Amino acid sequence: RNIMNDYVPNENLRLLIVWAIVLALVYALKILLTYIVGYWGHVIGVRIQGDMRRDLFRHIERQPFSFFDENKTGSIMSRLVNDLFEVSELAHHGPENLLISTVMIIFSFTYLLTIDPFLTLIVFACVPILVLVTMYTRKAMRKAGIKLRDKAAVAAWYAEQAIKAEEARLAAEEQARLDRLANPTAEDLLKDIRSLLQRLAPEDEAKIE
Repeated sequence: RNIMNDYVPNENLRLLIVWAIVLALVYALKILLTYIVGYWGHVIGVRIQGDMRRDLFRHIERQPFSFFDENKTGSIMSRLVNDLFEVSELAHHGPENLLISTVMIIFSFTYLLTIDPFLTLIVFACVPILVLVTMYTRKAMRKAGIKLRDKAAVAAWYAEQAIKAEEARLAAEEQARLDRLANPTAEDLLKDIRSLLQRLAPEDEAKIE
């Protein structure tokens, strides 16, 4: 405000340069702190997630067989992967966002009071409305999140069953091929010869017939 109302009209170049340098230093400090918070915050989150996943895996290993009969593998994997990821994100983003939001609200409210107290009260009167809207939408988002995790668990379970079925089919085919190689018949040998001729020279297959 002083720059626009005083320094610019009075052409005070020295103070303009000084405040420009100060502003540049402030932005440089902001970039540095943003990098530190982003990098080390995610490092801490990954370490928290790794520790929690290791402890949860050890806990699952101590469960009886009835636990695995009552819970699908996809649901267990969803807890180990998706839920732990959400918890780790909250563990390092939650305190960070809470601290930043609290400091911004306090400092902005204090600074705006020095400019125009009446307009400041009008602006901050909307804060309770925003809180109520956030609490209302949070319930819907929580229900949608639960449904999404359930669907992810079911999808993981179906993927597991499909992989097991494919492994069983491949194992059966491999055993059948081994049996053919151990006890080949004339028909099997003819099929192998035709397959080889199709790869090398398809026109020679008619000569064999």
